[in-house]
Amino acid sequence: MADEVTYYSDATSHVYVTDKRLMVDSTTYSMANITSVSTKVVARSRAGYVVLGAIGLILAIVALSHWAFPGVFFGGFLAAVSYFGYLGTKPEWHLCVVSASGEATPMHSRDQAKIRNIANAMNEAIVHRA
Repeated sequence: MADEVTYYSDATSHVYVTDKRLMVDSTTYSMANITSVSTKVVARSRAGYVVLGAIGLILAIVALSHWAFPGVFFGGFLAAVSYFGYLGTKPEWHLCVVSASGEATPMHSRDQAKIRNIANAMNEAIVHRA
């Protein structure tokens, strides 16, 4: 890699982008074969949190109507856990690489900036190669 220009390097996630190759963990992609790079977002399902919250609220209301305060606390606990789980669910970003042989998704992360930086570095490498 002495004569290669490095556009992105991250030793912690093992991702390197040069003008000749993309290396992700132990997989190497030749930049000469890559025709385009894009990112896409995949939203994670929040249905489980909604169902858990509904069960918790129903349990709390039923327990409150029967003066069963441990059930109220347990139902409130379930509702609180589902609420914070719902808020904490983040989408997952994918790096999509297209070549003549098809499309590949070499990496994904919940960090949008990281995926965008890698995609921008790959676009720079493709332009530099041309």
